Amino acid sequence: MNISVAISARKNFRFYLYKPRIWTALLWTSETNSLPGYKPYGVRPIVVIELSLGSTIVQRVNSMEELEASDLETGAWFLAVGSNKLYARFRHKSEAPIHASAGEWLFPPAMLAAVSYFTDDYFFVRDKMPYRYAVLSDYKIKISADPHEYSRIKTNALNMQLLKTEAVKSIVSDDIIGLPVQVENTNGFPLEKTWVKNFTEDFDTITLKLQDQRSRYTDTVVDQQYVREEYRNQSDGLICMDEDTGKRYKQDAIGYCRAVPCDCLNGYAFDQQSYRKYRACYGKVEVDYHYSHKESPDNMGVEVEIENGWMVLKKADYAGEPTSWWTEEIPETLPSGIVVMTTLICIPNLVAHPPDTGFTIPKLEATPRKLRVTGTFHAERPNIVKVHEIFKYLIYRYAVVKLTDKDYNTTEIINELSAISEPIGIVISEPKALVDVIADLQGGTKYGWQFCSYKGLMTARVDLPDRPVAWEIRETDILNIEELSVDADSESFVTRLVVEYAKNWTEKTSSTIINPAAEEKAKMLHNVSQNRIVSTLLKNEADARERFRVEMADSLSIYPVVSGIQLQGRKWFDIRQYDRCAIKLSVPAFPFSGGIPLYPDSVWTITNVVMSTRDEIVTIDVKKKAA
Repeated sequence: MNISVAISARKNFRFYLYKPRIWTALLWTSETNSLPGYKPYGVRPIVVIELSLGSTIVQRVNSMEELEASDLETGAWFLAVGSNKLYARFRHKSEAPIHASAGEWLFPPAMLAAVSYFTDDYFFVRDKMPYRYAVLSDYKIKISADPHEYSRIKTNALNMQLLKTEAVKSIVSDDIIGLPVQVENTNGFPLEKTWVKNFTEDFDTITLKLQDQRSRYTDTVVDQQYVREEYRNQSDGLICMDEDTGKRYKQDAIGYCRAVPCDCLNGYAFDQQSYRKYRACYGKVEVDYHYSHKESPDNMGVEVEIENGWMVLKKADYAGEPTSWWTEEIPETLPSGIVVMTTLICIPNLVAHPPDTGFTIPKLEATPRKLRVTGTFHAERPNIVKVHEIFKYLIYRYAVVKLTDKDYNTTEIINELSAISEPIGIVISEPKALVDVIADLQGGTKYGWQFCSYKGLMTARVDLPDRPVAWEIRETDILNIEELSVDADSESFVTRLVVEYAKNWTEKTSSTIINPAAEEKAKMLHNVSQNRIVSTLLKNEADARERFRVEMADSLSIYPVVSGIQLQGRKWFDIRQYDRCAIKLSVPAFPFSGGIPLYPDSVWTITNVVMSTRDEIVTIDVKKKAA
């Protein structure tokens, strides 16, 4: 039985890009009314009799060559014998034929296409064989982050509904939780790697609750508590670590950090050891030592707490020199079993335990003085002050999924993050999810960035203000042009901006950058006051001023947002977050209307991307940002 169905080309008739100006719709087709020897349940083969464009019958041709050369004023379609694809070439009569964008060969929304067929939406055809969809739900890949909110990672989660076939039931059991699931399109191209968080089951379906691989870092807690029993006097074997230190977590510091507090490892050594040992992090510490006899804010290196503040200690010429500091190393074993050599800061007992007034012998049983150090941490790793090296270390040190080409686009991660060359540093002094540590890195650099997932691999993208324009999007490329609106984005601008840098990790304070002139200009422009504090991990004032400039630039004019732009076709699956694109918009916002230009030739930055695998529609949000 053949049924003629009239449908809206833009809404329901799902054309897929075959090549420029030629579109294909997946059909189960046959020149006869049956496939010999095959009678699937609930499905009948398709017989295409004719294709109409509005009231005009589109001509049928006998080959792809004829389709290529067809008269575009009337359009043409082609269906090979036994094929499962309907190819069509057409355009709206008011459009110039020089355009090659696939969007310009869509049916106009006011016109209808009609094909004669009968089928079941749960089936598709590959290599002339019909298959029933085991996946009943559409998978939407989300690559998203809020503008200016870099210190946040939005992982992708979804429920994937599967038809309860024997094959599905055989793989879904209790041990499927935690297993990887790779999502592919119908051509077998990997789109994203996920893992099973949970699953539910009803009469005829099983629903897998999936999350992308980055969510594993939410469950990865940087947890490394001291074990007091491991720290003993060599002479008598007694525990030499005090109880307060034993209750703390073994902190880690990476990169260039100021005033990192240290833990005393032998506070209970009493008179068995003539000096105290302090630990700041795993690995090697390269002390940034600047010292003069005069009090100066530039004095730094190793500092000991005194009654009215902190005192910089002189670097010793030899181990054991009075009133000075020196270093030694001890081996430490990581949870992975790898042994690293850790630098300890050593100071004499008379510095750690100063005697009371009138006495020459210190009270060694008293709590030793606090110590802090400024410098480069994990200095055994080259360029560790750069964000890409810190990121690599964190993945190597803590991540469940290691940094390999199987799960990461390692080349892109290095290329992207290497664009941020300014020195930074971070201290992990308490139990914290790895995903939160990475989020702190995202918001703490000169340019914000995102740890994201793309085409099945985890990667990174930097919000570079000077990234080249990668896409040209015309009105005819946008499926929902008549539904779009422009938002002035009045909630994202800022009138008073404070950028923090040079963080003091002991006192939790930072130096700051402000600009009263820019603040006054923004207030006069917007007539309201909106504040933002950006806490960075940057070392230098010049780098902080660049971050200030980038953050403030968008607030000195109205930079709008357009959300929900729909683009259809596989080529748009290459679009990326933080890509810059040229979009021409006009009002009234209808294609072929010749409306008034709105933001003509504007360059926009893509902030959010959602890819729908079933109908191959990519939805993007864009923001017009300052150059």
